[in-house]
Amino acid sequence: MVVKEGDYLIAVNGHDIKAPQAPSELFVNTADQNVTLTINLQPTAAGARTVVVKTLSSELALRQLDMVNTNRHKVEQATGGRVVTSTFLIWRVTA
Repeated sequence: MVVKEGDYLIAVNGHDIKAPQAPSELFVNTADQNVTLTINLQPTAAGARTVVVKTLSSELALRQLDMVNTNRHKVEQATGGRVVTSTFLIWRVTA
């Protein structure tokens, strides 16, 4: 994995992340595009590396997946893991 949890995001497309700017501001109007991220194990630019990622056109699917996983985790905790879960697809047929 090139970028992992705990890495610091130093810059987006060459624009340094500096307070009070929120990192999300640097992703505005970048949907479905390649974006260069500057990443480091330390919160400094010295020794940082760059990676190119393609952004999503929508985060809706990720939010839905997170909701499903959160709900599944809550059910497993409440039942001690004794619940069988499955996914159902619902199709709407139109004439």
